[in-house]
Amino acid sequence: IALLLKKLGKEEAFLHFIKKLEKQFPDNADIYNNLGIYEKEKGYINNSIVFYEKALKLSPDNACYNANSANAYRLAGEPNTSQKLFEKAISLDPFNSEYQFNLSLLYLLRGMFDKGWEMYRSRFNVKQAKTIKKNISSSKKPVWNGESLKGKSLLVYFEQGIGDTIQFLRYLPWVAKQAKNVSFFCSDDLMPVVEYNAKSLMIKTIPKGIFNTHDFD
Repeated sequence: IALLLKKLGKEEAFLHFIKKLEKQFPDNADIYNNLGIYEKEKGYINNSIVFYEKALKLSPDNACYNANSANAYRLAGEPNTSQKLFEKAISLDPFNSEYQFNLSLLYLLRGMFDKGWEMYRSRFNVKQAKTIKKNISSSKKPVWNGESLKGKSLLVYFEQGIGDTIQFLRYLPWVAKQAKNVSFFCSDDLMPVVEYNAKSLMIKTIPKGIFNTHDFD
């Protein structure tokens, strides 16, 4: 009922109900976890940590509680604690792509690039990227993993937001020098910018939804 009230936007009723539950069931870790989620969503990170710690004290081997706490510690600027909690969450739930993806970002933030980039592959399995993975898989073409591109045609597929895409466009000429040709599958919003710079980027642009996988290796 408490979670339903929260979902319906009845914040005061939610807090009244869950605080009542907290008094009735002081040993229920789920209650503290949900309070932690609420405080984090409101931007009260330190408060959320207090509740997550209570949940973990009652249930230290719950992967979800460890991951939630890890996220809060990351936002609080405590990467060491965050990393330990993420690693424990993954040890408890090793196939959870969300945990892996979040830890990969933390590794990269901390300059642990080997671990970070390797684990960053998990991004294709998180909910937000399922469409991208489906599009790539349906092409039945191999993903480039750094092998020689000599004589080959490469399709580069955008997967992040506009800012990240612009940031990494600078690497396209480096890739283009190694391949027979490089085409960039671009978002509609960014297409004018990419088309304007296509010559200097040494690429061809492909409008969204218009490409033939037979044209690429």
